[in-house]
Amino acid sequence: MRKNSILASLFFVAYSSVAQDTLVPFNVKGKWGFSNIKGEIIVQPFTTEFPEYVSPTLFKINRSGTSNYRHELVNEKGEKVGTELYTEVSTVYEDMVLLKYEDTLGKEYYQFYNVLTRSILELPSEYTYCDDFSDDLAPFVIEDTDGNDNWGLINKKGEVIIQPRYEMLYFFKNGICPVVEKGKRGWTLMDRNEKIISPVIYSHIFRRRDDGFMIVEQNSLSGLLSSTGKVILPTQFTDVDLPLHGLLMAKDTNYKYGVYDITGKEIVRPRFISHGTPRSSCVPVREENRSLLLDKKGGILFVLPDSIDFVSVAENEISEYISVVNNNTHKPGLMNQKGEITIPFIYDEIRSFYKNIGVVCKDRKCGLIDNNGKLLTTLKYSSITYLPALNLWEVSIDHQRLGYINANGKQYWVN
Repeated sequence: MRKNSILASLFFVAYSSVAQDTLVPFNVKGKWGFSNIKGEIIVQPFTTEFPEYVSPTLFKINRSGTSNYRHELVNEKGEKVGTELYTEVSTVYEDMVLLKYEDTLGKEYYQFYNVLTRSILELPSEYTYCDDFSDDLAPFVIEDTDGNDNWGLINKKGEVIIQPRYEMLYFFKNGICPVVEKGKRGWTLMDRNEKIISPVIYSHIFRRRDDGFMIVEQNSLSGLLSSTGKVILPTQFTDVDLPLHGLLMAKDTNYKYGVYDITGKEIVRPRFISHGTPRSSCVPVREENRSLLLDKKGGILFVLPDSIDFVSVAENEISEYISVVNNNTHKPGLMNQKGEITIPFIYDEIRSFYKNIGVVCKDRKCGLIDNNGKLLTTLKYSSITYLPALNLWEVSIDHQRLGYINANGKQYWVN
């Protein structure tokens, strides 16, 4: 009881943004266990290696002690899950976790862990590759006697739904799957009945998993298809971006970008030499001699001064504000959609914005900041990593794990 109360005192009671049954690893005298965010011990310390989050009931622990990882899986009780030490553990897709392991000769094998039934699905040893589930189907590969890959699809019971007779295939989304048929020289689209629904053969298809949009290539030019295979932009562009916030950018054969909506309607004719990451109500673009911000109808919101330019960021790290850089000092900053600088050019790095909270660093010390420039923590951490599943940031000092902080900078656990 006393240990529980001591651990609880290491927590700040600030758990409104996280489910109270969420497990958080904690460390006592070099061993890790699990507690809830109130600080109550759920699993006493049981391992010297840090348990990395996979799902609310699944964690992976490095048991190799080297860069050549071998992960053991444990559940929320600290009990071992699975039969092997795994070289790869995927994230959760459709309640299934793809697992890969090797034998002593280096041959690879695949399993799936079902987080709902808490069961392991062992795949046949002749499978040389497997991918994550989408639309309740997962791609797999079997080599023939000549060493050629043959792609098919299985369901969550491991039953073969589409026989391995394709040169290559992507994942299903909205009932459509890109495939390369045997003897054909490019990609087309098929439905779940294996009926080819696209008369066009593409040299390449790239598909985004979450919404199924597809960038396609034909004769060295690019276009865009919807998740159901409808043509949004024909293959007449030298570069096409996937849609974000209902907007997409495409570069014509004169190497100028135009702005389009997700139906393919041209909003602004191609005239820009580059662009930034679209926001929900605007998009940064650059002409030959100036940078500007457009609204979603193509109107100019404002023109950036010559001393400032925008920078692109990963689409999963954006805020509704605009990432900018001072052209004289090369320091980053943040600007709102009115053109007002909200984070001044005083930091060495600004990164990883999630839900309008980001990380700033100066002199190799980092902290949390909001869009309006308010520091939520002091700059004292050597690293800060956002954990979306927990809605917490894992922090370290001198690269030693210290614990977790929430969006207000309050600490959940201190080592």
